[in-house]
Amino acid sequence: GLAATETQHRLADAYGVSADRATLITDIALRQQPYLAALAAPRQVGVYVSVPFCPTRCLYCSFPSAVRPSAPLIRRFLQAVGHDIAAVIQLLTRFNLVVKTLYVGGGTPTVLADDEFQWLLTQLAPLAAQAAEFTVEAGRPDTYSPQKLTAMAAHGVTRISLNPQTMQDATLQQIGRCHTASEVRTQMRAIRACGIPVVNMDVIAGLPGETAHDFDDSISQVLDLAPENLTVHTLALKRRSPLFAAGQAALAAPETVAQMVATAASQAARYGLQPYYLYRQRYISGNLENIGYAKPQFESRYNIQMMEEWQTVVGVGPAAVTKLVQVPGRKVAHFFMPKDAAYYAA
Repeated sequence: GLAATETQHRLADAYGVSADRATLITDIALRQQPYLAALAAPRQVGVYVSVPFCPTRCLYCSFPSAVRPSAPLIRRFLQAVGHDIAAVIQLLTRFNLVVKTLYVGGGTPTVLADDEFQWLLTQLAPLAAQAAEFTVEAGRPDTYSPQKLTAMAAHGVTRISLNPQTMQDATLQQIGRCHTASEVRTQMRAIRACGIPVVNMDVIAGLPGETAHDFDDSISQVLDLAPENLTVHTLALKRRSPLFAAGQAALAAPETVAQMVATAASQAARYGLQPYYLYRQRYISGNLENIGYAKPQFESRYNIQMMEEWQTVVGVGPAAVTKLVQVPGRKVAHFFMPKDAAYYAA
């Protein structure tokens, strides 16, 4: 209920928030207001579909995902997900609910073979037909193919995440990613050619061995590709990641990471991208945060609703979480799918 300047003063005086962060979160809150008003409309939900497989496991990753398994397990997984999607469609129809956002994440969904990926999108077609925003997380450029891009365009995907994390080839090799910065640029051109209108790109500040100059170069290369969305993660030591055993010694100095995050903010602003959502994690470098930037009118509705928990999200697939937002009061109940893909399928 306070004006923006008053809010910033209250955050600083009562809560000890630094002036720059008080301004940041106030600006984000104001930017989110029209989206939250729309998300509060009755009978609207989001759907998240989990494909928990990757080509390799990244050094910093703690997600309950695995390297792509054998063909029989993939078939069992797809059969189970198809059953799950059909049940969700039936449930939403029964209660007259409308899907506003659809997000296929992972893992790396594009690690599926071309025919498997096409089949999954076909199962999701009834949900995609309703969605105002349809995102596919396709973070690894080495999992792309012309057939997958064509399938995404044909099935109405409106947003794709191409997540290099860094544009330094030596770092990519060190963290366990089997692609190069050149492949990122190649696939960005392919995405533009197929007509998917919104691209998000992720980078991580504080990756092992990287300097502030390395990060600055990566941000410059990424922003030169003109993505509509940019997510700047600050490296966090996650307990289930291979990097966790190395401890704080594996991280850059806090002041270096802070410099990286500040550089990302200033460069994003120069390219016309504004911060629109923010979240923090435990064991995060420099006691900082993860920030999503977007060109005006290109903010991701799904990201906003997930962080602010204003709208029910139905989870499909291994490790997916359904967030049931109960009104009035916005009390949130969580329902968890099994993390293990084989157990989920069974």
